Amino acid sequence: MKLVHLVVLIMAPLTVCALESNDPKVEATRRISMELGKTLKGRLLQAVEQQGVTGAVEICAVVAPGIAEELSKRNGALVRRVSLRTRNPANQPDEWERNKLEAAAAALGQTNSVRMTESYASLPNEQCENEVRYLRYIYMEPLCLTCHGSVLSPEMEEIIKRRYPGDRAIGYAVDELRGAISVRYPAAQ
Repeated sequence: MKLVHLVVLIMAPLTVCALESNDPKVEATRRISMELGKTLKGRLLQAVEQQGVTGAVEICAVVAPGIAEELSKRNGALVRRVSLRTRNPANQPDEWERNKLEAAAAALGQTNSVRMTESYASLPNEQCENEVRYLRYIYMEPLCLTCHGSVLSPEMEEIIKRRYPGDRAIGYAVDELRGAISVRYPAAQ
């Protein structure tokens, strides 16, 4: 009997609360993710213009995590990039992120499918306090193929092998799902 009650107590916090697209908490996470995306894209384009395509690797490796950390501190959120095929092991998705990424990737393979742009939910965190979870999906653009495509320059291959020995983030095509910007935002804020 005690075991049954324990299971009920453990399962109770796993309730997902519905959120609307215009919910202020969803709008806050969307704004944060858009700021990271816009800032990162601007820095990537600037690096490519000034240093060539190899400069983009440094932006994704060093600058992007710094931008995400600054946005996290400024907004009281956890902001990061995640992917099913990671280059940086720190970008492994958690279970919720993985499920959503897999659903978005599967949707791309369906005839007449519409590309998913975002997913969000109010879920309990490790302390059983609800927080807003948000993903803004990242799809491959032509410039992305320079570092993530099937054919890389020898120089790019060497840079990536040196920086990311376990890289799994190559072989992509334009419009394929690359990953997502993830924002975990306390629901109480």
